[in-house]
This record gives sequence, structure tokens and C-alpha cells, in this order.
Amino acid sequence: AEESYEDFNRKFKKVLQEVSRLGAKIPPTPRLPAIDCEEAVSRCLFVKIHRAEDVLAMDSDGFSDPFVTIRYRGLEATSTTRMKTLNPEWGEVFTFRTPPGKEELDDEDQVELMVYDRDFALNDFIGYTKLSLSGMRVSEAKPQHRREWRQLEAMPKDQESDFFDLNHMKEKLMFWEGERLVSGRIEIETWVGNRHDDEFRVAGIPRLKQVDAAAERSVAHYVEPVTALLRVEIKKGRNIMALDEDGASDPYCEVVIVDPLGVKPDKSQSTHYIDDVVDPDWDRTFNFIVAKPYSDDLVLRVYDYDGATSFDDLIGTAVIKISELAVHRGIKKPPEEKWITLLDKDGSASNAEGEAYGDVLVRAYLDEDYFEHLHGGNATGEVGRLSVDVVRASELAVPVTTFAVVKMGPYWTRLPSVENSVAPEWNQRLRYPVFEPAARVTVALFEGTATSCRFLGRVKLQLSTMEDGVRYGGEFQLMSKDPSKGDVAKTCKLHCGLQFDYHKSGALVAKKYMEPLLPDKWYFSPMQDEEKETIMKAQKEMIVQRVGNASPPLNDLVAKELLEFSKHEVNIGSIKSSIARIQRLAGGFDQLTGAMTFALSWDSILVTAMAQAYIIYLVYYPNMLMPTILLGVALYSLALFPSRYQRVLDRMVADEWLSQGLPFPPPTEEEERLKKEREEEEKKQAEEDEARKKAEAERGAREEEEERITREQEEKEATEARKKAEADAKPKLQEAFTWDSINPLASLQKQMAEVYAMITLSQNILDEVAGGAGRL
Repeated sequence: AEESYEDFNRKFKKVLQEVSRLGAKIPPTPRLPAIDCEEAVSRCLFVKIHRAEDVLAMDSDGFSDPFVTIRYRGLEATSTTRMKTLNPEWGEVFTFRTPPGKEELDDEDQVELMVYDRDFALNDFIGYTKLSLSGMRVSEAKPQHRREWRQLEAMPKDQESDFFDLNHMKEKLMFWEGERLVSGRIEIETWVGNRHDDEFRVAGIPRLKQVDAAAERSVAHYVEPVTALLRVEIKKGRNIMALDEDGASDPYCEVVIVDPLGVKPDKSQSTHYIDDVVDPDWDRTFNFIVAKPYSDDLVLRVYDYDGATSFDDLIGTAVIKISELAVHRGIKKPPEEKWITLLDKDGSASNAEGEAYGDVLVRAYLDEDYFEHLHGGNATGEVGRLSVDVVRASELAVPVTTFAVVKMGPYWTRLPSVENSVAPEWNQRLRYPVFEPAARVTVALFEGTATSCRFLGRVKLQLSTMEDGVRYGGEFQLMSKDPSKGDVAKTCKLHCGLQFDYHKSGALVAKKYMEPLLPDKWYFSPMQDEEKETIMKAQKEMIVQRVGNASPPLNDLVAKELLEFSKHEVNIGSIKSSIARIQRLAGGFDQLTGAMTFALSWDSILVTAMAQAYIIYLVYYPNMLMPTILLGVALYSLALFPSRYQRVLDRMVADEWLSQGLPFPPPTEEEERLKKEREEEEKKQAEEDEARKKAEAERGAREEEEERITREQEEKEATEARKKAEADAKPKLQEAFTWDSINPLASLQKQMAEVYAMITLSQNILDEVAGGAGRL
């Protein structure tokens, strides 16, 4: 019985798919090489710097301030600095993306480590070592850890930095010091893991130092950072040091997110200040968005407010590593509050006189559930798989270098650059996990290189519009805004296809639809609209920075186009787009009004008679009004079902024309061709009408000329006869004349009267239209 049910379900699903494709040209599904993007993007190379021993003393006090720089494939990461030691311990982990398409690392995969002594200006070189990763498997289920001691060496004489490095230059130029002795060793651990591993939570992210030209000719994968809400509740202070003459202070607390390496700008918020207290009660809550790995510090700074005319005095500081904060899950009680002691720059809790700086009662924690809907951080919540086929582009105006970028939820894929072609081909299938059926997939095309490019257009579609197992494909017109003219112009066509395969016959998708779109905490602990907008913009800025530091990088233009960053900025195009959407909505009401007018205007006697009969029926049976409306909605929905496939294809064409204030898309090539033919026919008809009118005018002119000659002859004879009769008869009085016959403004007054009449008529018509709309 179960097999029969599954067979019936399969046949019924096939029938529905065939019905939904009525009238649509379904292209065949091509056979393309496929890439599992989740697997490719999640593979990470981890490099852990444990410790070093017996490094060189570079400072006059017999110590060094060592730090380590790690380089791998054009990316660079830097450890923290350990002050005044020759045996530093770091215990820091750094993560690098493994080369795409490699199942095993080879001789090209080498990690370079340079140990430096931190100085005020240029840093002093301590030692160098190179670690080969050849033979390390990328796709093994259990990671292979390599932990070893490496002897520090002198900088190789043939060593050339992949990018401009002042420290490297200093070491090369200081030849007068002679052959420098190098001592010490460093302990390193390397392995290939996954971005969902626990080590990734605290791993350092490298920065791009050198764009790898070879990387632009291969498929590159990116993933948006797993973000969390950092909630900091500043409750109150205790025994805050008094800095004012009245024996108290005017304290306020500044909450700052600080990058220890100084690469990212600080993000700060402050409480209000309270006059003349030592035990202030602030009770303020601040929200920040942070991303894995949590490498930043949470810094609390308490100041004494001295007014707008002077600088505020710093009382004390507290530094908390974000990676060490508790993680709050669910909607139960958050972590407990803690008293944090304020310290000075030397780490002391009191000044030279023994006066304490004070304490601050703080509740700070990470909430990794709050933004889970933004990045799909829960890898177990997969409801289906999306296949994206990027085949080729065509009809480019001139041969150019192009590349395509696909964004699906938190996943990004950059396809290889194709140089100097009017019809670039990729022929690549990309498979992505789907965590949220309301997500949207975007395929964008760009002209240029990784560092400088131009947007050509995009195809986008919301997954909820796609049926299970149905491939939506074809050639789609791309459009982009011309920055010089400000107009939207057609650039080329993109041949691509999309297919959404549900897991468990759609049961997981249906279950997802039953859940709220946002996590529960968005409803139990909501944010204000302004704060929410700030957080969303910060999250997109974080993504722009992260993909811009990848290899190959995605520059700001690419990232902001796919993130639709303009929604968070003042943008005239967005305003025009909103107005155009309103106009498009109003266009639907115009069609409805037109249909009702047709039904009631007796343009069709049969339709109006049936409408009037139905109105009379509702007068006697008013309870049938709502069932009729619902029946009409159901019939309308059934009428639209056969065209569902084509309407999904129509939705894939991007609506860049909305930014120009156009409520409806510009005409297609077929519509333009038909319009041109229609205009040519109308022009030809107009020329024929003009020629006919001209011939008729010439014929009429000849007839008028003949009539004029005849009339003049008759008038001449009549005049002679009248003169003769007047000479014999008694003179008669002249006829009276009117004022209009000699008034030169009479004609103008007559025209003005006609204009006023036309304006009055227009006002009446507009009044009737407004009244009709109001009654409707």
C-alpha cells in the first residue's frame, strides 16, 4: 500500500508539473560538472602558533617583544605581541581557505612564518621558517594534525616578498650589520578542518596582501561570517573614583569593540553621564553584531564628564575578550551579572595613592541564535538543495573580460574570468544547501577584474516560487544603469538555470513555512527599528569587508550590488523604485476599475445584463457576497496555474528599470519590433492619407477657382444691373452694423471663452472621476 501511495504521489506530482508548464518552452537540462559549494567553502587550513623558545634579544634591555606573521597564498595573518620575553607563548589559531578543487595539498602549498620584534617604527627581524603542507589530505573526515618544532633561520637571500613589506625591506637593506646570527625555534601545528569546528570560533582571519592573478582563473568560494548578537548591559558603578573638587565625579561608561591588531575601526556606544555620584546607576543595554572568529575585545571605559569645553578624564578601563564571553541559547534566563574592576594602562586597580578606580556591574554575553536566519549557521537545518547552472553569456557589444558571481543565502561563488570574449562560457553547475525557502538566489555578471569592474546585470529569484524538482532555465536579458547617463540600458543575455530539490518530499519545507520567519528572540527581545537598521547595515558592511579580504577579492561594487546595499543609503534610485512600485500597484486598481466599468457600462449588453442580474440577486441574498468573492479568487488562481512556469521565468529578469521610476519594464525586443512595424504602418498610412488629402485639396482648389470665375462674372453682371436700377429708384437706408464687426479683440475674446469652457469641462470630468473612485 505504501508503494502504491508513493507511486500515485509521484504520478500526481508529474501531472501537476506538466500542467504548470503549459505554453512554456522547456530547454533540456545540460550535463555539466557540479561543485558542492558547502563542502568547498567549509574546508579550512588551520595554523596554530603554540610557542617559541630562545629567540634573539633585539632590545637594549636584553629582551624582545616578539610577534609572528603567517603568510599563505597571498594572505597574511599576524599574532599578538608578547612583551619583554625570549620564550613567548601564543596559543593562537589562524584559518586560511584551502585552494578550490584540490583533494591533496602539494609543494605549492607552503606556509611562511616570520618572527619580528615589535618596535615603534620598523620592526626588527628575529627569524624565519617555511613549512611545507605537501601530502596533507583536504577531504578526510578525521583531520590530520601536524605538530612540530621548526628551527628559526635567517631570511633566505633569494627570498622575495609577495607584496610590499617594510619589515622585509629593512632586513634586506641593513647589510652593514653583517651576517646576523639567528637562534631559537618555534612550535607550529597545522591541519585541515571545517568552518563549523570549535577552533574556528577563536581563529584569526587573514588579510589580503597580494591579489593572486591565477586565482581569478579558477572557481572561488566564499561564505558570509557566522554572526552573533553581542549584548552588553551596563547596570551600575560602585566606588567610582572621585575626580571633581566636590568629592565625586560625573561618570559615564563607553562600550567599545576594539580590534587588537588595529585593522578594523572601533565601534562604540556610551551611557549618559550622572552628576556628582560615586555609585552611578546607568541601566543601559547596548547591542553589537560580531562575527566568528571572535578576535575582537570588549573594552569598557569610564570617564568623568567635564563639559563640552574640555576633554573628559579617563577614570579606568576594563578589557574582556569576546571569545571568552558566555554563549546564551534559547529564551531562558541570560548569564549572570558580574562586577568588573576598572584598571589603568599598567593593569593596576588603584593609583599611586592607593585609591581604587572602581567597579562596574556588567552583563555581557553572545547570542548566536539571534542572527541565525542571516547566515544559516546551523548546518543541520537543511531543507533542500539548489542547483545553479551558469552556462554562458551572449550579445556583448565588444570583446571584454567578464566573470559571474552567484549568491545563494550565505554562500558566494565567483566563476573564472573569461578574457576578451563577446560570448563567454562557464558551463558550471553549483549546488548549495537551502536552510530557508524564503531566501533568494542571485546570478550577477561583471565586466573587468577583481579589483576594478563594472556591473552588467543580474538574474534573481526567490526560492519559494520554485516547484520541487523543476528546472527553470533559459536566456535572460541583463540590464544595468549607465553611470554617465543615468539610464537603464540592456547589456547582454545570460543563459542559466535553477532547480530546487526538496528533502523528504517537501515535508521539511512545509514545516519551515509553519515556523516564524525570524528567530523567537526577535519577538521576545525585539530591537527598535533604528537600532535594527543599524545592525543590518553593520552586518552587510562586515560581509563587504570579509569578501574583500579573500583571494581573489570581491571589491565593494560586487559585494554591494549583490547585497543591495543601496537600501541602507540615501539613494534617489531607491526612492524612484518605491514610487514606481506604488504606481504599478495603482495600475492594478486601474485595471480592476476598468473591468468594473466595462461590466456596468452596457458596452457589452450581455455582460452588463448578467452583472445587473447578479446585483439584484445579492439584494435578495446578501449572504452570498463573500462566497462569491472567494469563488472568484479560487477560479482566478486556477486560471493562473497553467502559466506558473512562465511567470517564474519572468520573475527572474531583474527589475533595474524600477530605479528609473518606471512602474513597468521596458519593452522586449519582440515588443520593440512589433512597435516599430506598427509605427511604420501608421507612418505609411499617414503618408497615404496626406497624399489623398493633397489630391483632394488640389481638385477642390480647381473647382473653387472655376466657381470663383463664374461667381465674379455673375456678380459683375448683377452689379451693373443694380447700378442701373438704383439710378432709377429712390435711395435706401444703410443696414445697421454690430460692434464685433469692427472690434479687433473680439476674436481673441471668443478663443478665451472657449479655453475657459474647456478648463471648466476638465474640472467637471476630474470631479466625476474622483467621486467615482471614492464611491468605489
